[in-house]
Amino acid sequence: MKAKPGIKTTDIAAGILTRKVRDISRVDGKMLAGTWPPGVNTLRFIPGRPVLDVYGTLNRNIPARYKVRLTYLTGRADLRIPPEPKIPTGLRTEPFGNMAGLLKTYRKVLTRSFLKPYFPGKTWAAEMAPGMAYIKAHVRPGNAFSVLRGKARVGLLLLSEQEYEGRIITGVGWIWLDPRLTVFERRHAQRLLLLLLKKKMRPVAGAGIDGFNPASMGFFTKAGFSLRALSVSKNRTSLVSPPGRMTDLDWARTYKAAWRAIMDADYGKAMGLLTPGYRKYPRDFRVARTYAMVLGDYAEALGGARLKPLKRRSCALLAGLLKKLSGVRWELNISTRNEYYYHTAQFDKQYRLGLEAAAGGHFWAHYSQGVGAANYAYDHASKGRARLARLWAERAVAAWEEFFKFKADYYNAYVHYSLALGILGRFKEAEAALQKSARLSGKPASYKEFLETREKLAALRSPAG
Repeated sequence: MKAKPGIKTTDIAAGILTRKVRDISRVDGKMLAGTWPPGVNTLRFIPGRPVLDVYGTLNRNIPARYKVRLTYLTGRADLRIPPEPKIPTGLRTEPFGNMAGLLKTYRKVLTRSFLKPYFPGKTWAAEMAPGMAYIKAHVRPGNAFSVLRGKARVGLLLLSEQEYEGRIITGVGWIWLDPRLTVFERRHAQRLLLLLLKKKMRPVAGAGIDGFNPASMGFFTKAGFSLRALSVSKNRTSLVSPPGRMTDLDWARTYKAAWRAIMDADYGKAMGLLTPGYRKYPRDFRVARTYAMVLGDYAEALGGARLKPLKRRSCALLAGLLKKLSGVRWELNISTRNEYYYHTAQFDKQYRLGLEAAAGGHFWAHYSQGVGAANYAYDHASKGRARLARLWAERAVAAWEEFFKFKADYYNAYVHYSLALGILGRFKEAEAALQKSARLSGKPASYKEFLETREKLAALRSPAG
């Protein structure tokens, strides 16, 4: 293969051609389409400098027919370990006592979380043998650890010793965390496993990562590992994404564009962005959840004759998703329940969900509390329950003041904040909150959400209210 500008051939060994590149963005389909030297099945690239978006760069540049693997390395001094949790999680680590138990757990976790989703048909079974052989040959039970929550296994770390560029390093053969862990639990589990790695590792540790695994790329980068090599092989056997699931890159682009529209209170545009993806991937939990959420918000923005039928459909979709929460990442579990409680007007449950979310470290926990408490306060106020209305409005204001420390630029938060302030009789502040919401969203003072809030507060102030 002819060398390209910025690419230097350095070595061929064991069917692998190693080259130096300026950075991994230089590796693309056009370059890979060239003639591979006889006997070479893998091209290994050593980048001279990092790129910010490794996953995006790979998926934009390298055709799906190639298998992509990444090598990340770190030194003991460079390993970054999360801080001790402020809230006890009850998690602990435990080494495996024997090879039989290790192999049984490895087979179960690998099959469920990786092989079956990414290898079509029954081809996943053929992929099990190399992994089992690797464990038997290179991983001792004393270098394999579980993270336990009570008796449940919620994390796994496998360490081995392997040769890399003429020296023996510690290999992170497998690391897995249960997606149902809360944010606080996940951080603590990461801390426990990285402490074990630091204690057990040689001066250098390395990890091999699949090119379709952005979560692992993010984890190892945050832990102080850096990308040292990109390997591209012919004849990929795995899927880019599990069947019926949008690729992570496409979903990130779609969600980002839809979220920008939501921030501008343009729910029609958000629906236009989400609908094609939902029609193509109705079984993708992320896609379906976001579509159902925005559909409910779109119904409220439209009002009129379309409000009730669209709202009913949104609630029905969300209710269906509640039955599929087993195994779903904790943050998605929380957000799905939050949307269901809001769109079905179960505001007390939405508030209590926010408390649950806060206990687990969810960034948007105070949003759930604020929306739930403000609307529950209005329910009480509209029925003449002044004491309960005030109690819940005070809870809402406290939640919003915490939320604004985290995110002060979301227009919708100020609508619900305004409602709570008005129920407490703080009408000037309530109007100021609506004006800030208008500035953030770029909507006029006559926008439907703002008018409805003013009308609610005016009705409460009137003698009849």
